[in-house]
Amino acid sequence: MSLEKQVAAIFHDSAKMKTIDFKYGAFRVSPDRLKGVGDAILNGQIALGQSSSSQLSAGYSPYSDTLSLPKTVNPSADKWKVAILHEGVHALVDIYGANAGLTVMDDEAVAYVAEVIYYKALRRPLPTGASEKAIYTAADQLASGLKLYKNAGVLVPVAKAQALRAAILAHPAYADIGETAKTGGHGLKRKCTGAARCG
Repeated sequence: MSLEKQVAAIFHDSAKMKTIDFKYGAFRVSPDRLKGVGDAILNGQIALGQSSSSQLSAGYSPYSDTLSLPKTVNPSADKWKVAILHEGVHALVDIYGANAGLTVMDDEAVAYVAEVIYYKALRRPLPTGASEKAIYTAADQLASGLKLYKNAGVLVPVAKAQALRAAILAHPAYADIGETAKTGGHGLKRKCTGAARCG
C-alpha cells in the first residue's frame, strides 16, 4: 500500500474520526472535513513530503499544500496517527480557515484539542514528556470541561482556551509564533489528479 493510501486511511477511519467534531470560535472541525483531507491526499491536492524539523515529528505547509513526514514514519502506529491527524487539522485550517479569523496560536490550539479527542478514541494515554505535558494537560482539561469527548458539535469559545494557548506558547517549538499573527486560509492550489473524489 502506498504511503498516500496509508496516511489517507487515518482520515477515512470513520469510527475514530466521528469523535472529532467541534467548533473553535467560528472554525469547524468535523468528520466530513477530516475525510476531505484524506481525499485531498489521495487525489494529489495535498502532497506528502519529507520533514526537516528538528523539534516536531511532522509538519504542514499551507504555501505548498504539503504534509511532511520523516523517513521513519509508520502510519499504522498510534503515535504517527496522532501526529498525522494534528497536521491534517492544519490542512483543514488552510482549506476552510480564510474567513474564520484564526491566529497561528488558534491553529495550534485547534489541532491539540483534536489530538486529545483522538487519543481518547485510540484508547491511548496522553503524552507525559516534560516539554509537551502542559499542552496536553490544558487541552484535556478544556475538552473534558466542555464535554468534547462525549458530544458532537460543541462550541469551544476562544476565551476558554487561554490556558492551552499559554501552554503552547511556552513550548520551545512554538516560542516564536506570536499570539496575534493570523493564520493562513489559502485553500488547496493543486489540481485534483488522483482517483479520489475531488471536492
